[in-house]
Order: sequence, then structure tokens, then C-alpha cells
Amino acid sequence: MNCQNSKTISEEVYYIAPDNILFEFNTINRNTALNKIGHHLVKNNIAKSGVVGSAIEREKTSSTLLENKWAAIPHAETKYIDRSQISLLIAPKGIDWGTGLARLVFFMGFTQQEIQNISMNKIYHEFNELLEQKSVMEQLVNSKSNMNAEKVLMNFFLCRK
Repeated sequence: MNCQNSKTISEEVYYIAPDNILFEFNTINRNTALNKIGHHLVKNNIAKSGVVGSAIEREKTSSTLLENKWAAIPHAETKYIDRSQISLLIAPKGIDWGTGLARLVFFMGFTQQEIQNISMNKIYHEFNELLEQKSVMEQLVNSKSNMNAEKVLMNFFLCRK
């Protein structure tokens, strides 16, 4: 990484692993996207069965699709999370989120213990800054691999002023 103003590794980057960056190249709906992410999390012992239902129930309360329509930031109850992580589903053709199309889904999964030890406000603030950067969002949507998407995220979180 060629950063002139590199910061120390941030909480945001720490929680995003390349193995948790998924791709979907068909147009799908919100529940299918949450099922895809949830299945991955359960299969990899990151979350418990029930994580998908919890996330879907949360969406019924209030949609996590952001106003910019680039992304949604769903989450499940902490009791379904075994290891804290942020998963990313990249869907260039879009995900019908009910009130718009999301192309990026950042699934926030944190254990209760982790929530007590980190600043969720800081994480959401950092993600809001990320989501305001249209060029970065386009780079993510156009990523061709997990490593490429991770590089885009690392460059943003560690190299910005």
C-alpha cells in the first residue's frame, strides 16, 4: 500500500476479512442476500443458526438501506454472533431492498462482549464516510475479487487524510 498518510489499523479494517467478502452477479432480493450472507457465516462458525431470521426481523422494524441507495448495513442480534466481523456482499446488478437497490451489503455482526469494548458510533461514523465516497463505492462494486475489494477498503480506511 502506498499511503503517505497511513494510519494505524482501524477497527473497521480489522473486522473485514477477504473470506467474508462475497459476490452475487444476479439481481436478487433482500431476503436472498441475507440468506447468502447468513449461510456463509454459519458455515464458517462465525454465527449461529437463526442469524438470518434475526436480520430479516430487524429489517421489518426499519430498513437498513441507506439513503444514497448504494448500500445497506443490516445486522442481527448479538446472541447469534459467535465471532465479531463485518461481511460484505457485492452485487453489481443490485439487490432489491424493498425501497431501492443496494449494490453493497455490509453485514455487521458483533458479539455482546465486543460491543462493550468498541465504539459502535465510531464504526458507523467511519462507514458513513466510506459510503459518501462515490468513487470508492464504484470501485467496490466493480471489484473482481475478494482481494481487490479488500485493497479498495484498506486504501480508504488507512490512506485517507
